[in-house]
Amino acid sequence: MSEAMAWELDQPQITTKDEWRTWMQSVRDAPPRPQRLTRRERGQLSRAACDDYDGARLSYHSRFGPVRHRDYSHVFDEVLA
Repeated sequence: MSEAMAWELDQPQITTKDEWRTWMQSVRDAPPRPQRLTRRERGQLSRAACDDYDGARLSYHSRFGPVRHRDYSHVFDEVLA
């Protein structure tokens, strides 16, 4: 299985308003932003600590919710109502 396909399988299947609300709550409850390290600081981490740091960053950045835009405001209003 390709990496892209594995990533797609990990995505939530959102087909109802309740599933959307559940997913949005999980986004809101996401872990806080990890401390930002310089390249030098990251390079001084052990392999395990570096993997943990990269995993925390990936988890944080992959949890961004949808961005509000005026063209989609009616969609958000309907979904969040």
